[in-house]
Amino acid sequence: MKKLNFLHKILIASITLSTANFVLADDKKTENNLNLDSLVIEKLPHLNAQKKVSVAGLSSGGFMAVQYQIAYSKDISAAAIIAGGPYYCAENNFRTAMGRCTLPKSESEVPSVEYQQKIIKNFADKNLIDDPKNLQDQRIWLFSSKNDKTVYLPVMQYLNNFYNSNIKPNNKTEFVISEKAGHAWITTMGKNACETHKVLPHINNCDDLDIAESYLKFFFPNQVSNDKDNPKYNTDLQNIKGRFIKFSQKYLQQKYNIQNAEMADEGFAFIPTKCESSESIKNVACSVHFVLHGCNQNLEISGDKFIYQTGVWRYADKYNLIVVYPITKTSAKNPFGCWDWFGYTGENYATKLAPQLQTFDAISKELQSK
Repeated sequence: MKKLNFLHKILIASITLSTANFVLADDKKTENNLNLDSLVIEKLPHLNAQKKVSVAGLSSGGFMAVQYQIAYSKDISAAAIIAGGPYYCAENNFRTAMGRCTLPKSESEVPSVEYQQKIIKNFADKNLIDDPKNLQDQRIWLFSSKNDKTVYLPVMQYLNNFYNSNIKPNNKTEFVISEKAGHAWITTMGKNACETHKVLPHINNCDDLDIAESYLKFFFPNQVSNDKDNPKYNTDLQNIKGRFIKFSQKYLQQKYNIQNAEMADEGFAFIPTKCESSESIKNVACSVHFVLHGCNQNLEISGDKFIYQTGVWRYADKYNLIVVYPITKTSAKNPFGCWDWFGYTGENYATKLAPQLQTFDAISKELQSK
């Protein structure tokens, strides 16, 4: 317990220092573009979704996406990691997380491909994660920037090396490197300038680049493209065929006996109309797509900006996606609402025993039910 308390103090001090210069892009921290507060909590509908899910995440959400797609690899079809890093890089140690996993002093500090494989094999042998051979069936899209001052480019390069060594052929992986983007989700709906750093809500605009458009095209290469109806230019919810719902993460955790997840009571999802109507369910193959926020992007800190401005919901109808936005909570353990990629929920945070990952799995099971 003394060790945990000591690390917790380091956590508070270190993140406070690293976020001391954060600025809100506007004065309306809790501006609700989506009027989420007006939504009534409802149970996740049983939509007979496909058994394979996809995931995308930024920063702590990027590390979490890696943990999800490796721990539950048999259930994952594709993953997009934006400024994340290698699996189990922190090894249950916050100081390690803030060193070699984000701001390494040299490339030699970042876990090598061989080291990553050793960790994964060890966990798989203990049945803590799925068989890593399942990675062969996934598509992986990565994004980093030479201008990222929060997670250095070499961290993502070593993650890319791991995927290239474990997923063949290499055309099932794609690594996009920006010259000037700051540490942020890049979208045409972003309000911050492309190179902006440490300005909430960490959603930047780099001209025509839209991360969701890019990775979804890669996830679904056989999807017919119609540039005239490109969703990335649509910011009007009135023109979107679907609806947002608020669901109880707390209820699911109770139903599936998941404890100490350190998540908000509610999460959100966007469901295309064709994925929800009784006739369409029989004829349309919809799939679950998780979008994971980073630190300082949960509802308590940034309002609904991450859900709205990242704009992934705009592509839901085109790609038949049930877009799920799980939400963390802020607490003494986790003052900036990060996903657990260093152990604040317990030592099994990166395995199938992790309460946050178990919650994702519970959400998937509900939506996949008939």
